[in-house]
Parts: sequence; C-alpha cells; structure tokens
Amino acid sequence: MRNEVMAARRFRDILEAYGANSARWPDGERQDAQALAGSNPEAAQWLADAKALDDMLSVVDEVAVTERLHFQTVAKMIAANDVTGIMPARPRRQAVFWAGAGLAACLAGAVLGINVSLRSLDELRAQTVLEQAQMIELGDEMENG
Repeated sequence: MRNEVMAARRFRDILEAYGANSARWPDGERQDAQALAGSNPEAAQWLADAKALDDMLSVVDEVAVTERLHFQTVAKMIAANDVTGIMPARPRRQAVFWAGAGLAACLAGAVLGINVSLRSLDELRAQTVLEQAQMIELGDEMENG
C-alpha cells in the first residue's frame, strides 16, 4: 500500500515536471509510470489532465513565439531604416515646379475653351443672321410676288 502511494505521488511529480509525453519522462521510471497509468484509473485521469494541459500550453507557446517574432522583425526593420533620426529637409523645388505646371495647364485649357466657344458663337450668330436675311428676302418676294 505504501509503495503504491509513493508510486502515485511520484507519478504526479513526473507529470508536473515533464508533462504527458512519455518520451520526456526519465528513462529509469518510464516503464513503471506507464504501467501505473494503465492500471490505476486515478493515474489515468491525471495523465489525461496533463495531456490537456500540454495541448493548451502548446497553443500558448505558438502564440508567444509568433508575437516575439513579430516584435523582433519590427525591431530589425526600425534599426535598418533608422526612422528615429532627424531627416534632412528636401528642397521643395519639384513641388513648386509641378504646381506651376498644373496651373499653366489649367490656364491654357481655359483660354482654349473660351476661344473655341467664342468661335462657335460667332458661327451661330452668322448662321442666325443668314437665316433671318433669307426669311426677310422670302417675305419680300411673297409680298411682291
């Protein structure tokens, strides 16, 4: 009875120290621990609980590794780009040039549009005057008739 209690206590110690994976258990005690887990329902329950805990911890380890890898990658990127230093001011000549070019293009478009519309208005006025003259001439012919 005393040996079985000691074996059960030692089995719990092994589970707490090495987890449910029997490959990590001490070589000299592995067979005895496996035999106890197979014969004792309470030990089998402890083994199942340890396996569930190992599964939960494996997920936590993956998340921790992923988070740690993320922060290491960000730290390397910051060190490579040195974004903390003061950046020298670049001359704004290019910005002024492109703003001036855009303004010139807008003005050229406006002048061209006004010229085209004025010419079309002139043609429309000439057409209207021609039609009115023809109507007057037609009216005179009908009166004189």
